[in-house]
Amino acid sequence: MGIMTFVTLERPIRGLKDDMSGKALAWCQLQVDALAQRLKLRPLDDFISCPPEDLAELMEDLKTPTGEAIELPEEQWFDAEDGLRTVRGLLAHLRENPAELAKLDRVDRDDPGLGDAVVEDLESAERLLSAAAKRKVRFHLTCTY
Repeated sequence: MGIMTFVTLERPIRGLKDDMSGKALAWCQLQVDALAQRLKLRPLDDFISCPPEDLAELMEDLKTPTGEAIELPEEQWFDAEDGLRTVRGLLAHLRENPAELAKLDRVDRDDPGLGDAVVEDLESAERLLSAAAKRKVRFHLTCTY
């Protein structure tokens, strides 16, 4: 399965096809967030959340130094318009600045098309978030490993 970052909607939208791979975006998460910060956009990392039961499964063996269980945060949901601002800003910049895509390509020397794949992931996210914004459906980004 591998690592992925993808859009999770608070509730399904009928007829909306979710075809976001999320693999390239996850692979380049640090670089994309650094770009967002340079562009004065909210980093995608700010939108990541997951259900506490998923976190509990990942962290079941983790305890504090005193042996107490770690308190897990609640799942957070965000306004789709907020996510759209970041995604659209990143897309506009990447489309106008091919050198930025080349930087993303260098993240993984084995995948020279990684920059284009990040754009594809962002375009899928834009389509999902646009539909969510029209219907006032909140979202968060989910990461899987």
